[in-house]
Amino acid sequence: MIDITGFAIMLFNFLITLFFPQPSYFVLEGNVTYVYDGDTFEVFIYNTSTYEKVRLKCIDFPDLYPSYRLEKWLKAGVNNKSVVKQCYYKGNEIVKHLVLHKKVYIIEDKPWERDKYGRLLGYVMLNQSFDLNKWLIVEGYAMPYYCDTYKIYYKKEGCLWNS
Repeated sequence: MIDITGFAIMLFNFLITLFFPQPSYFVLEGNVTYVYDGDTFEVFIYNTSTYEKVRLKCIDFPDLYPSYRLEKWLKAGVNNKSVVKQCYYKGNEIVKHLVLHKKVYIIEDKPWERDKYGRLLGYVMLNQSFDLNKWLIVEGYAMPYYCDTYKIYYKKEGCLWNS
């Protein structure tokens, strides 16, 4: 005899996932304990009780060393190295002010994705509407990097471009 109740539940679950797909992202909550620079910080992750080095995904924030990384910004259209350095330091201070010792949400489209240095990659939200990755691009402290997520916000305006 067929268990009609079990079948009905299976059918119901199938239809729910068919018509209402689950979100394709993963969210971690944590507290920023240290800022390395404008796109990398240490976060205490609440649900795992671990410290993770987190790298903002899909953006490129200036690096001062090695010097060849400065050249990349000049090729992108920044006027000179001193502008890159100025925006690097100013961007770091702003990011520290925004996130240090504060709760953040790390949005991952690929759970526990890491870069070649072992850093957790993610989009960082300070609340439900403030996307730090996007803000750094819009304000001209960073540019899109390896994905299309933020290309629509990239206008070559703001700190790096207004010199």
